[in-house]
Amino acid sequence: MDHFVAELLDQFARNFHSIGDELYFGGNFTKFNTDTIVGVAKWNGLDMSTLGCGIQWNCTTPGISGSINPVYSIIRFGNNIFVTGSFDQAGNKTVNGLTMWDGNSWNNFGTGLKTWGGYWGTGLGFKVIDNELYVFGVFDSINGNACNSLAKFNGTTWVSVYNFPIFSSMIGYHNQVYDIAKYNDQLYVCGNFDNYPLMTISYITKWDGNNWVNVGNGINGGIIDARRMVVYKDELVVAGRFSKTINPTNPGENIGKWDGTQWTELGSGVDEIIWDMKVHNDTLYVCGAFQHAGGIPANKLARWDGSKWCGYGITINNVIVALDFYHDTLYIGGGFNYLNSDSIWGVAKWTGGNYVDTCSSTIGIEQIENQQQLISIYPNPATNAIYILGITTNAIAEVYDISGKLILTRKLLIPQLDISALAQGMYFIKLCTKEGSVVRKFVKE
Repeated sequence: MDHFVAELLDQFARNFHSIGDELYFGGNFTKFNTDTIVGVAKWNGLDMSTLGCGIQWNCTTPGISGSINPVYSIIRFGNNIFVTGSFDQAGNKTVNGLTMWDGNSWNNFGTGLKTWGGYWGTGLGFKVIDNELYVFGVFDSINGNACNSLAKFNGTTWVSVYNFPIFSSMIGYHNQVYDIAKYNDQLYVCGNFDNYPLMTISYITKWDGNNWVNVGNGINGGIIDARRMVVYKDELVVAGRFSKTINPTNPGENIGKWDGTQWTELGSGVDEIIWDMKVHNDTLYVCGAFQHAGGIPANKLARWDGSKWCGYGITINNVIVALDFYHDTLYIGGGFNYLNSDSIWGVAKWTGGNYVDTCSSTIGIEQIENQQQLISIYPNPATNAIYILGITTNAIAEVYDISGKLILTRKLLIPQLDISALAQGMYFIKLCTKEGSVVRKFVKE
């Protein structure tokens, strides 16, 4: 049963924002169906229309590619539409990563976002908090005012936020701020930044009223990101790319929640990066590059109701990087051009109502963790195959190398895994069942 219908873009839809009775699209597209619509567009449920000449098009030369200069975020503040991304033009004006649509034309804010070396900066997102507009990304000034990838606007002036610092002591290092959130009356900031080698700030920080401080032990490991934050059921949910396999103090498998004191997991999480998430009707929706959520099949799209993960049973050939709701309908955007049995390019909407294909057990990860002492790998070290002792139900086995890269996924119908093709070295195996997940280490000789 197909529950998605197509809309046709020639490239990515990277973000959505429902404003009034219209849904705004941003990305690195130049066409919608056969119409030239560059970088940003709005949808009224029937028709897509452009905002002036759009982004990264000078109004006279058609076909300027938006593939290098995407729009990353759109929001309404006051009576105007604000757009940010990695671009220098809006309509026929130089705007440097930040612009405003007043209903008739694009406007700039002086020199806009600038970065080290005088190049235009990149805005990765917006949030409105306490009647002020925040922009974040990778930049060192906004409208000529110094800031380190985080600034806010009160309707008149752009300023830095609590003197947000460059955290690294490494020369030339930039903060990459991916998201912000207000939780328990404190401002949280996440992204790709740390103050190595001290590591007292690691990928997520909060303003405690006096200083920027770490959140728990932060998020740690090799190739990791903290991409998105939302408040859900009175807890701060953080998602991106991180794993307890890499560091047992991490919040979970690519997603975790913070209650103000400690991190806990959302079931057994998902098995690859989460790019976006939204809360709608007391349910948390996530999308990304994952194949499983809570140990059940969930191809790049899943939802969490507070106790279990559910997948949609879709087959899609590329990453989903954005989702949002418009008229209670779920829209997704990304790099795909094939979904289920249909050719669908860049953006699609869900027509299946509350239908879900598969859900995990409402029993949490704690049940399997209470039996961890019963689960072991034999032999260890091993040469050709390992046996998993203590798993009594079918499991999904994921093997990661020492850097955290997923290199093998298998459904185990019997408690045995062929490792003959692996190079010699140490590996981690994550075993996912309906009851939760555990991680074990083994050595290939």
